[in-house]
Amino acid sequence: MTLKVVVFPLGYLWDFDLDKIISSLNKVSKSFEISIGSPVRNIGNADLYGFGYSFERLFSLFPKQNADTIQIGITTVPIENNYYGYYEEGTKKMVGTLFEMDEVCERAFTTREGYVSQAILTAILWNQYSENRPNSDNTDLFHDDVRGCLFDFCGNKLDLATGLRAKRIDPICRGKLIEANVSENIVDEVEEVLNKMRTPSFLQSIEEGMKSPFFSFLLGGLVLGLLINVTSSLLLGDFNSSTDYYAIAILPAIALILVIANYVRILRRSKKRNYV
Repeated sequence: MTLKVVVFPLGYLWDFDLDKIISSLNKVSKSFEISIGSPVRNIGNADLYGFGYSFERLFSLFPKQNADTIQIGITTVPIENNYYGYYEEGTKKMVGTLFEMDEVCERAFTTREGYVSQAILTAILWNQYSENRPNSDNTDLFHDDVRGCLFDFCGNKLDLATGLRAKRIDPICRGKLIEANVSENIVDEVEEVLNKMRTPSFLQSIEEGMKSPFFSFLLGGLVLGLLINVTSSLLLGDFNSSTDYYAIAILPAIALILVIANYVRILRRSKKRNYV
């Protein structure tokens, strides 16, 4: 049976691509199907201390859904106790907030989309766990100690960066999921998604590499600078030997070698982070 998951905006989300998240997650999964629900734009005024929103207020705004559907509302407002996410007891509802998450994402070398993707995966696994263990509470699976796990329950939001960076399920938590008869297919698919998220794309490696002064100097300062000079000389007709034309061919090759070397470096560093 395929799990149905609906993710929708609570309020307005800026600089955030929910479609990209859903498309990426659905490409891997055969056990769960995620869709985007109708946004709930009007969430009213804050009901806690003039700026925060209570769980009761936010969950009351959730649209009616089939009882078997997991609902995940994403918002940008601060929520009760300044939590980053909360699951309503006895239901399949979860709310997650992007409030104060930009610094966490920066520390974790991820994006808002990456953070929400992991929140969705966590919600799916927690829902299955709590459904099979109806008398369980958060402390049965979530843990206060920071292990670099999906189920790190961090009192300090900045500690979330460790789990977001590692993108894994701690072996102890994986064992608890299996003991609770959570489908191993679902657990495996979640781990497959996390593995794909851990592996940076070629373009992402270039973006991250350009943050390194050494790499950006080599690629931008030397190769691209020389390439511009060679191109301008060619256009002005200053080339008159085969050696000049060899230089034109060599420079892009040097740039390509640097980019590939940087990609290998980023991949190795990414793997190293997973075990920190």
